[in-house]
Amino acid sequence: MGIMKNMNRAALLISFLVASLTAVSSSMVQAQDLPAGKGKELVENTCGSCHGLDVVVAQHATKDGWASIVDYMVSRGASGTPEEIATIVDYLAKNFPAAATKTNVNKATAMDLQTQLELTAKDSEAIVKYRTDHGDFKDWDGLAKVPGIDTAKLTAKKDSIVFTE
Repeated sequence: MGIMKNMNRAALLISFLVASLTAVSSSMVQAQDLPAGKGKELVENTCGSCHGLDVVVAQHATKDGWASIVDYMVSRGASGTPEEIATIVDYLAKNFPAAATKTNVNKATAMDLQTQLELTAKDSEAIVKYRTDHGDFKDWDGLAKVPGIDTAKLTAKKDSIVFTE
């Protein structure tokens, strides 16, 4: 019985800590000042209901990249009408565009590859898995060896890819 009592106390403590962190995160969200524009309130309400807006503003992507991110969030439970989702994507693409930096395929996460190079989740995950299984890519030919990826899409992004370690 003592073990159960300690487990209940631990569960209560964890619940309290999560609630406290959520309250802190909520106050950070209120302090975050998103740029004005059509879609700002939707982003605050839709994206901010699950995580801090600092997570959103830390990202930069093309419109297609933002569409992929938002689709992923919808698959995880975010909701909105198709029009609201389109407005959110437009707002994010306008206010948080893709940075003009090159993507290091030896360091990028699957999500980075997906958003920065506008790859599918399947292609991005295949690149990371291949890199994990076979080591870092040395050059373009090595990257092109990843089975099942859309090499035409990669070729279009060739100038945005680096292999430095």
